[in-house]
Parts: sequence; C-alpha cells; structure tokens
Amino acid sequence: MSVQLLGEVLIQKGIITKQILDNALQLQQIEGGLLGMIFLSGGYISEKNLIEALAAQLRESAETPRYIH
Repeated sequence: MSVQLLGEVLIQKGIITKQILDNALQLQQIEGGLLGMIFLSGGYISEKNLIEALAAQLRESAETPRYIH
C-alpha cells in the first residue's frame, strides 16, 4: 500500500476537484514548484488545508509498514 499523494488527499477531503488538480499539475510541469504552493498561490486551498493534508500524509506514512528486501 502506498501513501496517498497530496492532490488525492485534498480531493478525498472535498477541498479541491479533479479539474483543479489537473490544472495545478499542468502548471507544475510548465513552471515547476511544489504542488501545495501552487494550490496556495492559486487560492484553491488555505494554509490550514495544506497543513491538515500534509499531516494526513505523514500519519499515513508512519502507519504504512516498511519491508526490507
């Protein structure tokens, strides 16, 4: 099981739509930068939304078992 990506977390929480994610990913391809900052600068999310989504990712990552091969 892999950790959800930031855009997936925000969609799941109902904060952004798939269309907003797609637009932000296109902008990221052109201009570079962090996706969270693109959402913030575009006014799609608040700082609180970003912190909560990143915290959810971190919790999920900490709960995901790691296997050494």
